[in-house]
Amino acid sequence: MSIDKISQLVSLLLTLPMLIGCVIVVYVYFGPAWVAWRQRKWTALSAQDWLIIGIVISFIGKILDNSYWTAAWTAELYDVHSKEFLFQHGNTPNIPFRIISSMAAAWCHIKAAMVFSENSDRHVVTKCDYLICVAAGIAIMTLSVLIAYVI
Repeated sequence: MSIDKISQLVSLLLTLPMLIGCVIVVYVYFGPAWVAWRQRKWTALSAQDWLIIGIVISFIGKILDNSYWTAAWTAELYDVHSKEFLFQHGNTPNIPFRIISSMAAAWCHIKAAMVFSENSDRHVVTKCDYLICVAAGIAIMTLSVLIAYVI
C-alpha cells in the first residue's frame, strides 16, 4: 500500500471521531445559540451570545464540509466511479460549508470581541482594529471575486 493510500485511510479513520466531536459541540451549544439568535435584538446580544452563535455556525460548517470530503476521499480510496464528479464539483460545497460558514463565524467572533471591549476595561478590539478587519475582509472578498471572474 502506498503512502498516499495509507494517508487517505488514516485521514478517513480520524474523520469519524472528529465529526462525532463536532456533533457533540453543536448539540451542546445549539440551544443557547438558538435562544440568542431568536432575540432579534442584535444590539442586545452579549459577547458570550456572539461567541456561541459563532461556534455553532463554525462547527455546522465543519460537519458539512468534512462529510462531503469524506465521501469524496472514500470514493477515491475504493475507486468508486462517482469520485470524479465529487472532486470536479468540490468547489461548490466549499462555498457554503467552508468559506461562508467560516466568514460568518469569524464575524460573530469579531462582534463578540467588540461587545466585550465595550463592556469591559480591557479593550480587546479598538475601532482601529475593527476598521482594519473590515478593510481586510473587503480586500479578501474583492480579490476572491476577481479571481473567480478571471477563472
